[in-house]
Amino acid sequence: MKISLFMIKHKVIFSVLFVLIALISIFILGPVFENPETYSKQIDSLTEKEDMLYKLTSASAVASVIISAVPGDLTSAIADAITDLTVFFVISLSAVFLEKYIITIVGLVIFRYILPIACALGILFLLFENNKFRVWGWKVAGFALVVILSIPLSTLMADQIVAINQKTIEYTIEAGNENNLTDEEDKESNGGIINSITNAINSASNSVKSATQKAKNTLRGFVLSVAVMLVATCVMPVLAFAIVLIASKFFFNLQFDVSIRKLHSFIRDSVHLDKDDDEVTV
Repeated sequence: MKISLFMIKHKVIFSVLFVLIALISIFILGPVFENPETYSKQIDSLTEKEDMLYKLTSASAVASVIISAVPGDLTSAIADAITDLTVFFVISLSAVFLEKYIITIVGLVIFRYILPIACALGILFLLFENNKFRVWGWKVAGFALVVILSIPLSTLMADQIVAINQKTIEYTIEAGNENNLTDEEDKESNGGIINSITNAINSASNSVKSATQKAKNTLRGFVLSVAVMLVATCVMPVLAFAIVLIASKFFFNLQFDVSIRKLHSFIRDSVHLDKDDDEVTV
């Protein structure tokens, strides 16, 4: 009798605790974490990347037009390559917009829905003593923890990548916005007509070579800028989520079994069950 009373008290205490956690998550933590001001640092960082991508996109368009005006097949190919790189800047810009919305939505979903669901699963485990409720409760709570921790980690890693290559990106923007690719030289001739013609030919040849070399350097800068921004805006959020997920598995022994083979077997079994049901009904 004493054991049963102890177990009842134990269940009641932990059930009340789960209810309190759910209420705190919904009514106290929810409004805080769904407020954009809570993520002001992350949003400011994304806004800086957004401005940088705008400048890179504009500079790539200007550089493509200027380089295409230089005579030569090589400069035309370089101009086309720079134009093609603009697509990747647009992709990075779309990723930045998506991250801005996800940051605020994640707080709303986790603290108003996911954590209360985890608490509900804990209460169901106490009531029915079914181990599946306990396992899924830990998985849901662990998933919420992984998502919350991955946001600041993603921002930190992306900012570090951009900071390392900040000077290169700024130089690329300045080079792309230049109005000319030729070196300014004194073109006044001090000799006769023959010397003037000779100097003009040499000057034109040197100008084309100089413009071609500058076009190559500009293309190299845009390629590096594309790589940096794609890593910072697309790769780092996924990598941060993966790092936190692996860390949660290591420290908390949380298992998220979502392999392709298991998903395939689950879909196959579901299809077979549907077919069996159809045969029975026929």
